Amino acid sequence: MTFKYQAHSSHYGEVIFVLSHDEPGGARNLWEQIAGAINKRGHAISLCAIYRKDKEEKSEWRPIIKGKFSLLDIFKAIYLMCRQLKANKDFITLSAQPLANIIGSIAGFFSGAKLRVISHHTPVQTYGKLQQLLDFCVGCTPVVTNIICVSDGVRQSFNNYPSVYKRKIIVIRNALSPDVAELIKSILANKVPSSNHEKLHIVAAGRLAEQKNYPQLIDSMRHVNGAYLSILGDGPERKKLEEQVVRLGVQDIVHLKGHMSHKDTLNFMANCDVFVQPSLFEGHSVALLEAAALGLPMIVSDVPTQVEAVRLENGELCAALVPIGDSGVLAKTLNQVVNDPVFFESLKKGSALITANSGFDRLVADYEKLFSLNATGH
Repeated sequence: MTFKYQAHSSHYGEVIFVLSHDEPGGARNLWEQIAGAINKRGHAISLCAIYRKDKEEKSEWRPIIKGKFSLLDIFKAIYLMCRQLKANKDFITLSAQPLANIIGSIAGFFSGAKLRVISHHTPVQTYGKLQQLLDFCVGCTPVVTNIICVSDGVRQSFNNYPSVYKRKIIVIRNALSPDVAELIKSILANKVPSSNHEKLHIVAAGRLAEQKNYPQLIDSMRHVNGAYLSILGDGPERKKLEEQVVRLGVQDIVHLKGHMSHKDTLNFMANCDVFVQPSLFEGHSVALLEAAALGLPMIVSDVPTQVEAVRLENGELCAALVPIGDSGVLAKTLNQVVNDPVFFESLKKGSALITANSGFDRLVADYEKLFSLNATGH
């Protein structure tokens, strides 16, 4: 395996970050941020994807499978990854996404990885039946040494699992990396005030996938006055959403902007007024943390993992909550943001509180502690 970064010394050797694929998104952004921080602290890291999905960008993620991936390639991927990993010594595998969790941990086990850490970024019930079964099987065996959940809500999705699985779980919440935080500060410092004050600009960001529940958001815009919506991202639901926009006759106020680079996404969001995330499920959304850091008032779906992300330890709620599937309530909330300055400012202050209570140093320290305690046998 080719290592993109090398370290001079380490008490736990290399950390091999594994993803199912290298498509741009929250999981990839988070893993790259953590990998960069781990590397700056003196540890070698590698970025490994089971297969290539990012055809437009030349990412640094090295694919195990060349070309299109199918379920029949699971055993091939395990074999090829084992061949690559056995050239290394004193290493740890750290994976995200169901396929990577399965292949990365099994290959790591047979290749002598000191730790095989998998992570769950969404509730387990959101996985396919086969993925759930395979995850259960490897998670209940010595193949997996540790399991990270990005929120208590995700951890609770495993409540019915046996203790042999649950005792491996530790919760490490997501946070913005210093690089992203500094980029956001720079964007805000150089932001040019918009001259268009006639309509409020609503923004949503994320893959155009069923999880994000964009049909509800688009439907609600029929009943929102004094605002327009931009959705940033691309994905399998794009055609369906485009057809919905035309069918509802909201082409003038709903715009599907397509895929943007991470930097361009942040720049675009900085010039918007409200962030909406009506997702059916999340783990601990990085896009939500970015929106909060940009100072955007936030409206999110009323599901446990979303509520956890916008509630402080003292119980204070820092965003507006809307039920899944009720476009009318979402439209009412959006209209309140448009027409009620006091409500708007209260949500804006809530975003500032979320930002003040999340720290990347804490996140990296938690990862390092997990690696070090296990690697030293404590």
